[in-house]
Amino acid sequence: MGNLTREAVLQITGPLDDHSIAEIIGLGAEPIEVIAAKQWLDGNEQLPHPVTAHPRGAIINRIREILAIAGQNWEEP
Repeated sequence: MGNLTREAVLQITGPLDDHSIAEIIGLGAEPIEVIAAKQWLDGNEQLPHPVTAHPRGAIINRIREILAIAGQNWEEP
């Protein structure tokens, strides 16, 4: 399991609800995986390796999904 803390997640992602934070931590994610997911979500095409080639690409993809869903809740109606 990763050594990710609530504070580390918030430092990487910015505002995020407690459920999403707990889900990311529960994945056993490492900080670098949260960073990669955030960059991918933000449209950064300069990731060091394709996410699919990453040994934990499924974790990165799931974090991206969590962040995308949480981001939908941040938008004004």
